[in-house]
Amino acid sequence: MISTISYLPGDLEVLASLEGRHFWFSARRRIIVDALRRWFPGERDYLEIGSGTGFVASGIREAFPAWRVVESDPLAREASVLRIDA
Repeated sequence: MISTISYLPGDLEVLASLEGRHFWFSARRRIIVDALRRWFPGERDYLEIGSGTGFVASGIREAFPAWRVVESDPLAREASVLRIDA
């Protein structure tokens, strides 16, 4: 299967401006953090492929400050919203 990226330049910035105040994105991030806390308590590394704006990864950084969090997204070059910790 071959897929293409359907985001336009600037779409991630628009999405980033909405995620923090929209119930669905906040609830989804909370569910993911809770699942990681429950099912992976001994982990120290997290890789997110297709991280989009980095909203989920930032929640993981906040919840697990000792973890190394790495994000990857095909639009990372075009988005100024991504952050990768080394």
